[in-house]
Parts: sequence; C-alpha cells; structure tokens
Amino acid sequence: MRGSKRLGLGSVILVFTIGLLSGIQCALYMFDRFDDGTADDRSLLIGIGFVLFGIGYIAWLFRRTDPR
Repeated sequence: MRGSKRLGLGSVILVFTIGLLSGIQCALYMFDRFDDGTADDRSLLIGIGFVLFGIGYIAWLFRRTDPR
C-alpha cells in the first residue's frame, strides 16, 4: 500500500504506553485542580511533556521507517 509504514510491536506498545501515561497524568492534575483548587503546576508540565514526547516519537518513527 502506498503511504503505509511498518511498525513493530514494541513501537506500538511504547506509543500506547506514552498515551496512557499522559492521559493519567493530565487527569490527576485536573482532578486536583477541580477537586479542591490546589494542584501543582509541575504535574501539568509533566503531562504536557509526555504528550510532546509521544508526538515527537511518532514523528520520528514515521520519518525513520521504510515505506515498503
């Protein structure tokens, strides 16, 4: 197929794990913020960092793989 990429199971599991961790981290931040109004902003930065790392890793995967 044109435009398809071959991805290994390890890469797919890593992307899934990064997405899961970023969702958990952002949910914990939002729970703390809206529960009692006190949340550490570092928690939000960690969640955003996970999201950016995941986007960067996906972009790197698709630029690296052969389009066979």
